[in-house]
Amino acid sequence: NVKIHLSVIKTEENLPNIEVKQLIVPEEKRNKGLGTKLLVHLTKLADKYNGIVTLSPSTEFGANHKRLINFYKRHGFLWNSGPNEDLYYGFGDMIRYPHGKTRTEWFKSQHKIS
Repeated sequence: NVKIHLSVIKTEENLPNIEVKQLIVPEEKRNKGLGTKLLVHLTKLADKYNGIVTLSPSTEFGANHKRLINFYKRHGFLWNSGPNEDLYYGFGDMIRYPHGKTRTEWFKSQHKIS
């Protein structure tokens, strides 16, 4: 079975922050779209509530690191560093702002800055 372990907290602004602690697709079930379906559903839900999703890719369960990074990038995740670094909301190595925005775009939309 596919396994996902999440932690959801509400920020001071009452926005959900979702930390994906584990997303495990057994090796024999990989490349069948299960991880994609799960991540699409999770990111749509996060977008609906203007939530941020964070995670730290791990090869602990046999995934190829480069392939895993590309998988998350295709779903709008960015490295939680440099201009996208967010130590307030971002608990993981990668972060996804609502609707695939960058940190700057998201911050401006939250604070009505042009």
